[in-house]
Amino acid sequence: MLTGKEIYRNLRQRIFDVIDAEVLDKLTKQQLSEQISSAVDVIISKERLPVPSLFRADIVKNLCDELTGLGRYNR
Repeated sequence: MLTGKEIYRNLRQRIFDVIDAEVLDKLTKQQLSEQISSAVDVIISKERLPVPSLFRADIVKNLCDELTGLGRYNR
């Protein structure tokens, strides 16, 4: 079973691999959050990952923070 950190890293890598930086600059914070949330939901569902909704919300917030330069998980 994957740990929360492993799930986060997996989701982060998959989402960051497909992000277009030019499009990212044109999104509002709300639009970015909605896009990331949708992507996270699709990946979690497709891979049948056991991720509670509160953890999903944290994942989305952390990914958005990273993408806007506020992240604490930059690696």
